[in-house]
Amino acid sequence: MKDSLIFGNISKGLLRFSVPIILSMLASQLYSMVDAMIIGSKLGTNALAAVSNASTVLLVFLFISGGIELGANLFIASIHSTTAPQEFTKISYNILFYDLIISLILVVLGELFILPLLQFIHTPLEIMNEALQYARIFIGGLPFLMLYDVLRQMMIGCGDSRYPLYFVTLTTFINIALDLLFVYGFHWGVMGAAFASVIAQSIGLVCGFYRYYKQVLRKAFCWLDIQRQYFIELVRLAFPSTLQQMMAPISSLIKQTLLGTIGISAIAGFSAANRLTTFLLIIVYGYSQSLTIFIAQNASLKQVTRIKKGMSISYKTLMLISTLLLILCLCFYQPLLRLFTQDLEALHFGAILLLHEPWFYYFIAVRQINESYLRGYKKMTAYTFCNLVVTVINILVSYSFVPSIGFQGFYWATGISSFIGMLLAIYLVNKQKNKIAVGI
Repeated sequence: MKDSLIFGNISKGLLRFSVPIILSMLASQLYSMVDAMIIGSKLGTNALAAVSNASTVLLVFLFISGGIELGANLFIASIHSTTAPQEFTKISYNILFYDLIISLILVVLGELFILPLLQFIHTPLEIMNEALQYARIFIGGLPFLMLYDVLRQMMIGCGDSRYPLYFVTLTTFINIALDLLFVYGFHWGVMGAAFASVIAQSIGLVCGFYRYYKQVLRKAFCWLDIQRQYFIELVRLAFPSTLQQMMAPISSLIKQTLLGTIGISAIAGFSAANRLTTFLLIIVYGYSQSLTIFIAQNASLKQVTRIKKGMSISYKTLMLISTLLLILCLCFYQPLLRLFTQDLEALHFGAILLLHEPWFYYFIAVRQINESYLRGYKKMTAYTFCNLVVTVINILVSYSFVPSIGFQGFYWATGISSFIGMLLAIYLVNKQKNKIAVGI
């Protein structure tokens, strides 16, 4: 796997590297959307709401997985150009080993706390059994999911964004095919959707490990290579990312407690709009991830001017992308929402979000660019602080606005927290620049 970001044309390099990452993330979210479409169209609004609540609870466990992935990604990117092959192999095995141990711990915790968490978010009794079925099967497959995802992030950290795209595309098609088979063919309901995910991720894990082993690893696994120092460094980089990943599920959990008091249609409408927003913003998040790798690799070689040019190009690119996403939502919100549900009340709630939240995509894009700078330079404390502030504001505004003005309070919470997050991220980057310059 060769570096593709430290030499040559910056615009072309970022675009060439980011497109496979974006397509990989879009493919993953495409499955999530198709999954919701299949469940909503075949099993109805109750099943869609059940999976929505189960997915919200599952995020509490998946944020740890996501944090480890991003930590491993940054770890690998920061050492790839400067570490000897044998040492690089040893570090890779350590990351995979500790990721497996953590995933097994999460399986146990998940099976113990799924029901209390579903009760905490006021899951209606009529959808509780389906939510439990989906969540417990998914939790059981966490080791396959976590190892598969961390392998893909390690490949990206090495500068290879193409093969992760191939693997995600493969597993997405397998997932969708198994969804159709299990839900429509075998009539397994939400359990079929959960089993489809676990099987597809397992296949992706086998493919990903085979590729990484053949291209990167220089020897077989050895217990003597497992060292605490690598675990400490992984945790140091993963912990802030874990906290950042945790912010979204905590916010979603609290919002679900508010949604539970409004009704099942509100839950379904919120779920549909939220899935669409997440899917569309993948372009912003994927490009930002590639920018983080770009900064990390160039920072290790002290190429400051190249980093500045990359930041400037990223601003122009993401402003254009945000504009296109806004136009898409304003013009096509109805057909987009109808992909998930035909329930008129659920469509009404979904439209409220999809007509207002895209205006805030500009704030989100600027914040992502500045956070990529902080992560690329391993300024993890500042990065974590920014995410924590944004989440707290989002939650506080939701709890202040929703009880008083209703469902509209959710998009006001997104707008206010996104704007403050953007300003804070810019401030933190400017504050760190002098310190970074001294350290180079």
